[in-house]
Amino acid sequence: MKEVVVFFSFLFSLVVGAINGECQPLELGRMVSEKDKEVKVIEVLNVKVGKKSDEIGVFPDPNIKGQDIGEPTGPVSFAVGDNGEIYVLDQENFRIQVFENGKKIKSFSIPKSEKSLGNICFENLDLLPEGKIALFDYCCTKSVYILGKDGEIISNTRIDSLPKGHCSSFTEIYTIRVGELEGVWLFNHSGSMKISDIRGNLLEGEKRVYVPGRVTPEGRRLLRVKAIGDITVVWERTEEGSLSKWHSGTVYSGDLDHIFGIWQDSYGKIFLGLCYVKNNIFKGTVVVLDSETNSEIASVKLGSLKGNYDVNRPVMVSPKGHIYHMVVENRRVVIRKYLLAGF
Repeated sequence: MKEVVVFFSFLFSLVVGAINGECQPLELGRMVSEKDKEVKVIEVLNVKVGKKSDEIGVFPDPNIKGQDIGEPTGPVSFAVGDNGEIYVLDQENFRIQVFENGKKIKSFSIPKSEKSLGNICFENLDLLPEGKIALFDYCCTKSVYILGKDGEIISNTRIDSLPKGHCSSFTEIYTIRVGELEGVWLFNHSGSMKISDIRGNLLEGEKRVYVPGRVTPEGRRLLRVKAIGDITVVWERTEEGSLSKWHSGTVYSGDLDHIFGIWQDSYGKIFLGLCYVKNNIFKGTVVVLDSETNSEIASVKLGSLKGNYDVNRPVMVSPKGHIYHMVVENRRVVIRKYLLAGF
């Protein structure tokens, strides 16, 4: 396992004003403390691409001559278990690979097709208590599957319709384990819909609750974020226990291409995933904020979001505030964990 200590300190000269009288807008890249924040980078996974039992599939497979057509795609998603296990959704090989300390500890097949649904192509997964797994296919069949700890199918359902007034399909599945809003949720940029309780019992019809944001880890707030032009990012969070009383903060980013995520950890820090394009390379930065003052704690530069292959969900932030980034590079699937010193 390789460890690299990296220091990030880059400055932008931007003049900013206040917004809504709530939080002081922030200059992206300005460090709050006198010394630069230390970011420790740990490589938690580094395995070959391929079809062998301890490898992870990509398309086109660089190990197969002549397979050079189509959009390059990698392992589409991953999740991190309570003890640091890495669950990789290896859709190309129709399986989930589980790694611990860089070594594969188990693997199990995932459904390929369903008579009433056709071919299944899962793009997202997350973990439930008792070793259960939630899988989401939002492209081909628009279905959610709940699997047991050994990969057995417990239940599945389709997302046949969107909430009223909702025009954008859900693209992510995530779990909230505590609080009033605990459960399994589907998410897009507009909001979240509860699809299952935390035990994996799928919901149907009117029991599917919709909220206008992403649920925070303690299950009592909502988050949302939007870009205004290509230099301004506005994030919002509700008061504790509220779904409608919002407070906001602003980040001035400069030359932003798109926002790829917003998260909160269990300690209340806000994480903004911002993407910039330079020379046709998509580079990601995660800005970490104090949610009460809107002051920047750190700005973590991830490098290329895509690498050689497109990954559906390349970045996630755990409730502990650890940033994970998966990329395919040099015929290997690599996941790095970023730790902020002192937090």
